[in-house]
Amino acid sequence: MRFAPKGFKTFNDVSNLKNLLIEQKKQFQCEIDFYLLEVKTIYAKKGETKYKSIADIGIFNKNSNFISNITIRQLYKIEICKKEEKPPRTFGFKLFPGENTTLRAILLCNNQIKYHKDIKSEIYQELYKTMILQGYLVGIREYGKLSLQIDKFIKDLENKKIEPKTILNIGVGVASKEGRSGDIKIYHELKSESEINGEENTSEEFSPRLCINAVRKGDLLFEYIKPISGNIGRDLKGEILPIKQIVTNTPKIDSTIRLREDTQIIKYQAGKDGFFKEVAPLSFSIVDELDMNQPKEGGAKTLNMSGSTHSNSKITTDIAYIDSHRGSIKANVVVIDVLEKGVVEAKVAYINNTLGGTIIADYIYIKEVRSYNEIYPRYSLIVDNIVGEHNTFELNPTKFAFSRRDRVEYVMLSDQIRIRLRHLKKLMDEVYSYLLASQGKTHKIKQDNKDEKLPKNLQSIVDQYDKSLERYQQYLEEYREIANLYYTNEVRLKNIDEAALKTKMIIRGDISEAETIVKFKIYNGNREELLKSVLSKEAPAKLLEVIKDGDFYRLKSEDSYDPNYLQWIEKLKPPKPD
Repeated sequence: MRFAPKGFKTFNDVSNLKNLLIEQKKQFQCEIDFYLLEVKTIYAKKGETKYKSIADIGIFNKNSNFISNITIRQLYKIEICKKEEKPPRTFGFKLFPGENTTLRAILLCNNQIKYHKDIKSEIYQELYKTMILQGYLVGIREYGKLSLQIDKFIKDLENKKIEPKTILNIGVGVASKEGRSGDIKIYHELKSESEINGEENTSEEFSPRLCINAVRKGDLLFEYIKPISGNIGRDLKGEILPIKQIVTNTPKIDSTIRLREDTQIIKYQAGKDGFFKEVAPLSFSIVDELDMNQPKEGGAKTLNMSGSTHSNSKITTDIAYIDSHRGSIKANVVVIDVLEKGVVEAKVAYINNTLGGTIIADYIYIKEVRSYNEIYPRYSLIVDNIVGEHNTFELNPTKFAFSRRDRVEYVMLSDQIRIRLRHLKKLMDEVYSYLLASQGKTHKIKQDNKDEKLPKNLQSIVDQYDKSLERYQQYLEEYREIANLYYTNEVRLKNIDEAALKTKMIIRGDISEAETIVKFKIYNGNREELLKSVLSKEAPAKLLEVIKDGDFYRLKSEDSYDPNYLQWIEKLKPPKPD
């Protein structure tokens, strides 16, 4: 809205009206007042200092525009006059903000107020002046019926039915709406190891928690109530109304748990029989047994078991000392006196005697290998004596301890990455060609119009160039990340393919009459090769290893070995607890 000038001194683009009035009061040594002539609305993106004008403030009637990431200000064109030069006031306004960013005003008038043809303009003048002096934006998100409310007041005034107080609805901003963080509702009691043992847990570190009662396949374990995003707001002073940041608290599960999802809740059910466990913060699984894989203050969890384990036992720990083992164990280091038809998966395994055992480990030391054993080392196998039959020593990449993926998955991942890289390269080339062709034109437009607002047709050219540049940078960043992933994957794949080159199998003592099969599986490009040898009393060997001869691999048998190959036996063996 614009107001007619009164003929006093004019000030343009005033941003701090209160300071200007104070300065003028000091200069003239008297009370100062002003008339509002015009309001100009400007905005700037957050973090920028260059403001642009807005021709139509009606765009802020849309909530998303009003709460967008911008700063909104107003500049005023005013006339300054001495207070004594203005006619006496017969009415005024008192503002009071309400709930949800609403703003109302009480129009207060005395018995001197009279109807005249310019009364509506004077009402708007006084209302806007009051709003400006109290820091409100004027004209923005104003009630469409404000003019009708004022018309009704004027009609009552004309008919001499005026009330001393009249309430006007001025406008409303956008109220903020708080979001809701994600929440997990667990239907089973989970306890840490110390709680199960009746001990007080004083450590602040996370300790895995377990439900000691078995669950059945299909049982409801827990529900995840999805988070709800909130919305920031903005009041009629142009101030952003912030909201609290929500936390997703998203649970993680493995293949032992299945889920059913709807719009607001995800229900998680047991995918098999077993024990419900929180293995890490907000990470859940169904385990087969009450395992021992809890970290303990002061070092790794150590299992020291005298006697024999059951054939159905499943043990998970860091370090294990076992007299006689028949079940299954996973550990970083295992020391077993007698392995009888048991399964061992470890980083390092020390076995005195094994019969019908399966051993998968990076480093394996066995004093006596009896019959029907399958032994899968990754780096080193050292055997003192072979005294039985039907034994197999094999380097097999599918039998590496704690392997997360098999070779086929790495190969498939490499193929997928190559396809994505080719596609990204094509997209980057297309965008780069456009940028190269448009760079000069866009630069000239910006230079020729750097102090002026660009026309729509030129602005669209600049915007298209900027968007393309941003898209190219995004493609480039993605290309770098995927290329790094490809390199990492290729290194891992090469380590699998050429694992046999790093493996040493050493037999230090006697070999029985019966044959022992030795195998090394290698991948040469896309071709799988299996190198085999047979150990027996008639064909003994102290060292077996694979060497690369040009483009070919061959299995080499030696009657001697480097003593340094044995150093890990003492170096990696942990001290036995008392």
